Amino acid sequence: MSELHVYMSSVNNAVARQNGKGLALLLAIPVGKVPISKSMIQIANRTTVLNPITYCASNIADKEMAGIIGRRLSALASIVQSDWTNAYQHQLGAYNALLDYFKDDASYWIIPALTKVMNDLRLLATQSDIELKRRDNEFLKDASDETHKQFHYGS
Repeated sequence: MSELHVYMSSVNNAVARQNGKGLALLLAIPVGKVPISKSMIQIANRTTVLNPITYCASNIADKEMAGIIGRRLSALASIVQSDWTNAYQHQLGAYNALLDYFKDDASYWIIPALTKVMNDLRLLATQSDIELKRRDNEFLKDASDETHKQFHYGS
């Protein structure tokens, strides 16, 4: 069984059991001091060969979650290629999709995963700013604005 198939199965189990902490671990992006594991590199390499969103739609039972995971896999593939700006854009898409999922589901089990994706978004924004030598922290400001906008929108 491939690493990608095992990953998809783990996502399905976490969602079915409403295991927010488990889903948060599966959504974690290796950024900063976190090394990329061999299995994550294998998954990222496989992701570059296929369309992650289409693949996830075929392998994840919850279709909204499939879009979130597809964006996360796209971010992972960009990280392996050291394309931090593209990784940030994919992570932003995953964050917004996960926030919509949370609004639709309205249960608290997803909060650990949402927190993890939001934190990784901030880390990717910082890395993108470094990559582009942006001293004004354009991506970090964008990530901050996006997270604040979403939380104020709901109030």
